Amino acid sequence: MNGNYGKLLYLTIFIIISCGTNRITASRENKFVQHESLTVIPDSILLDKTITKIILSPSWIIEGPIAVAAETPGKNNLTKLPDNICKLERLKVLDLCMNNIKELPYCFDQLQNLEELDLSYNLSFDIQNALPIILRLKNLRKINLYGIKTVAENEKEVRDNLNERKIKMILTKADMLKYN
Repeated sequence: MNGNYGKLLYLTIFIIISCGTNRITASRENKFVQHESLTVIPDSILLDKTITKIILSPSWIIEGPIAVAAETPGKNNLTKLPDNICKLERLKVLDLCMNNIKELPYCFDQLQNLEELDLSYNLSFDIQNALPIILRLKNLRKINLYGIKTVAENEKEVRDNLNERKIKMILTKADMLKYN
């Protein structure tokens, strides 16, 4: 068992994180899944309607008493989100940082409880097609789109649309310093 588990004994939300392991490890009691080099989200995870938080990035989590750090952070290789993710009605936080996601599923706007979305460093992400879907997320309060080429190319349009909805956004390094 990985040494990071000791820090997660009191975890009450569901987290998927890339954390320096070579296999998927799950504990239904603690609702914790850990994985590196993830290419698809397992259906068994997407069927759990109690999920409130999914982190699919190789970054560190520091939240309350929880601190998880990868000894050697990996990089997931998700290129597409399955449509089943849209059925996670309780999902509030979705961190997809540093994957290879190019687009959001059409049904993504069904995640009406989603408050935070991190798509940073998905270098080929198509913000032009995704922006209308993102803007239909009624409870979205914060979004990170830093390091995405199409966002940099369309920064004014993206910023204006997100400002209109009063969504805190990270599009540039200056935004990152402001909100983090």
